[in-house]
Amino acid sequence: MRVTLFEYATLCSEAAPSSIKRRAAGIVPAARFAALRQFDLRRARESVTGHRDPRYATILDWDESGTWARARQWVGVMQVEGLQVEVLPKIDRGDDETNTSRSSLVAMLTYAGVVPLRDRALAALDAADLPLLEWLIERFARMLWAELRCGLPKAYTSRTGALGCVRGRIDLPQQLVRFPGRADRLVCEYDELADDTPLARILRATVELLRQTTRSLESHRLLTRCFALLEHVRRAPLTTQLVDRFSPTRHTTRFEPIIELCRLFAAGQSTASRAGDVSGFALFFDMNRVFEDYAVGLVKRHVMTEESARGWSFRPQGVGRKLPLLRRCDTNRARLALSPDLLFEHDSRSASFVIDTKWKLLGDGAHDAPAREDLYQMFAYAVAYGARTVTLLYPDIGAECFSYEILPRSDQDFGRIIIAYLPIPTSGDSFAACIEPSARVMASLVRDEMERALGVM
Repeated sequence: MRVTLFEYATLCSEAAPSSIKRRAAGIVPAARFAALRQFDLRRARESVTGHRDPRYATILDWDESGTWARARQWVGVMQVEGLQVEVLPKIDRGDDETNTSRSSLVAMLTYAGVVPLRDRALAALDAADLPLLEWLIERFARMLWAELRCGLPKAYTSRTGALGCVRGRIDLPQQLVRFPGRADRLVCEYDELADDTPLARILRATVELLRQTTRSLESHRLLTRCFALLEHVRRAPLTTQLVDRFSPTRHTTRFEPIIELCRLFAAGQSTASRAGDVSGFALFFDMNRVFEDYAVGLVKRHVMTEESARGWSFRPQGVGRKLPLLRRCDTNRARLALSPDLLFEHDSRSASFVIDTKWKLLGDGAHDAPAREDLYQMFAYAVAYGARTVTLLYPDIGAECFSYEILPRSDQDFGRIIIAYLPIPTSGDSFAACIEPSARVMASLVRDEMERALGVM
């Protein structure tokens, strides 16, 4: 059973009250709903550290009654036996919102580098008809099959064994213990060139996991082909530690995007560790971070390469310039370090401006003005960085841009808070065509801000 939701939509059990069912985007059998809840709560308990309440780390916001839940700003797929729940970003794109939303999500994930794919021109165009997880599995299977047909990289691995002739060097202490006085059995240490490498073990483990996870016949067929070429490799459970221990070399460069996908899949799986636990798979992305990474990618590729950007420094997340907002008087210890999403500073330090991304649908009728906390945040950026303008950047749903004047409380004028909108990528004839409206708007916005910061406008 597969259910597709949008952000902040409601999913409920068949045992939920009628009032909840009427507004629910999906209704599932009580047993499967309970399994999904158990899996999400266990995954949250395993991921939190310190004294943080695991209920705030769940993918879905579960009601205390255990009969319904609400999606958060996380998008992706969560799967348990007999049930797959897909959460997509809420974009409001007409009747075909599901496929359009899925395509837009794939384009942003791919362009931002969250999902490492080389064939980006095809990535966003073939995603609409597949659930997000199935699309990722199919892309992984196709990429892996293409590389395996070219052969697995081989590496020298150290081995020890009792041989009939000398190979490498004799391990004399072991020889005296195991075969004293025998010349026909020699304990040797030697290096052997083989394809049973850490890379191959990661690939085999991922293929085994995805063969059990996918519901697509085409993906299963491709993964079975891949497994046939990896079956001789030693088996190892897929964990993030296994992937992190892998050290890339120049011989494994072509597998780098595949390894990054393996890392995603390893982080998403969760197996039952105790009797009664539910095994499942969860692959989710924070839309706030996805939108920010997408904006950062646009600036790096389409703005900072232009002549007009010469003399400016771009600092994502304020790297290298996380200014504290407060300082304790008795200890001189800084507090509340600021991390603007996109910080631009002129090399002379005479001008700067900030753009902060917000994944919220501003102007949809329910939310026509920025949240108070967002405006306070932008005011803090303006004061700390001395910026003449600071910008709140929202996804574009057809609303008009506007601005707030920051009223001076002294001789210092802090300028304006600008409310701007960034188009979300849509399907097109090519990947470049999907991104072009976003790139054009971002380039125009940043150019105007640079001129305004320097007093040109």
